[in-house]
Amino acid sequence: MFIALGVTADDFLCSALVVISKTLHLSQNIAGVTFLAFGNGSPDIFSSLAGVQELRSDLVIGQLFGKFNKTLAYDDN
Repeated sequence: MFIALGVTADDFLCSALVVISKTLHLSQNIAGVTFLAFGNGSPDIFSSLAGVQELRSDLVIGQLFGKFNKTLAYDDN
């Protein structure tokens, strides 16, 4: 499983990151860190946007505070 993940990352993700970094004139290190952070936070962003579109403020607030509480829990260690 790890071999398949490594091959997929090498064949698709790394080459896409090189194209994005060249297009935006970023160093590959900055592009990697930036898009890694976006990839990590994008589910939270998109679920919040979906909650806003559905007029579910309880879902949005709960999701954001849930993430905030997880962050606090991990920082205490």
